[in-house]
Amino acid sequence: MGSARRKFTQEYKSEAVRLVLDSGRSVTEVAKSLGIHETTLGNWVKKAKENGETEERPLSVSERAELEELRKKYAQAQMDIAFLKKSGELLRERAEVKFEFISIHAPKKPVSADGANTFPVDYMCKKLDVSRQGYYAWKKRGPSRREKDDATLSTMIRAVFDRHEGRYGVRRIFHEIRRQGVAVAYKRVQRLMATMGLVSVHPRPRRPVTTVQAADSSSLPDLVGQDFAASAPNQLWYGDITYIRTWDGWVYMASVIDAFSRKIVGWAVADHMRTELVLDALRMAVTRRRPPGGVIFHADRGGQYTSREFVAFCRDNNVRNSVGRTGICFEVSQRREFHPPLLSEPGVT
Repeated sequence: MGSARRKFTQEYKSEAVRLVLDSGRSVTEVAKSLGIHETTLGNWVKKAKENGETEERPLSVSERAELEELRKKYAQAQMDIAFLKKSGELLRERAEVKFEFISIHAPKKPVSADGANTFPVDYMCKKLDVSRQGYYAWKKRGPSRREKDDATLSTMIRAVFDRHEGRYGVRRIFHEIRRQGVAVAYKRVQRLMATMGLVSVHPRPRRPVTTVQAADSSSLPDLVGQDFAASAPNQLWYGDITYIRTWDGWVYMASVIDAFSRKIVGWAVADHMRTELVLDALRMAVTRRRPPGGVIFHADRGGQYTSREFVAFCRDNNVRNSVGRTGICFEVSQRREFHPPLLSEPGVT
């Protein structure tokens, strides 16, 4: 005996169509997230276009401004993460070393194919705590004797690195250059490799644990039950913590995602995984979205999400706490849907 055919209200169909048109996702992706057949959703979209329904409910001026602001914030966060991965070890170096890094990663004219690895000069000067005037003065006077030696050493380092297909790290390259009769300090090799962005390939690097289940987390309910479907914005949010390896260690990123649109509504980056990290991410979401009372925030049973401070913040802002079981594959895949482009980078999970 066949199963009963699902029935959908007109409101549900309209919201599903709006999700396709507003989110920029394909019909297949949206249909899969809603648990309906892509042909069914495709027919709804086609009919809505034929009836002119897609022109309804245009974004207001304030909504467009908010959307543009969120896009800028997201682009800024992506740039900060990429820059931190490349420049982490240079924060304590002298100004000349920072100037050399800026020169390598400044946009070139004409734009090269490697444009994705460049950053604005003003941005890099601010992040590395050096003056823009100082950088251009350094660039104008030409390389010093030490900088010329660095250029020669950099060529040698690159040759060894490429010859061994990226398997040699600082220690091995240092000894290889010393065997070639060049007197060089270990830290100098380390600095030049960092400036060039050379990182050796390491099998199965140690990774920090981001979820440690709290002993008293059983008092919080699971309001989601692995059903991440939402019929409107600000009904269900979910969050997670990921991490990024830099030359100075790990940095951590907490995110809050709206289950309806799968868009980021809050995020925070720090060098720790304390409760403040997830609080800052949720605080951004609450401030920007101003959700109606009763929005559910779902996460795992990690100590950050079950702490008294986090629970109190949720209570004071009419956010309903929900926690799932730690390490459930389905929930992890849902909470980390935002991170795949980031997680594909070496040393990120």
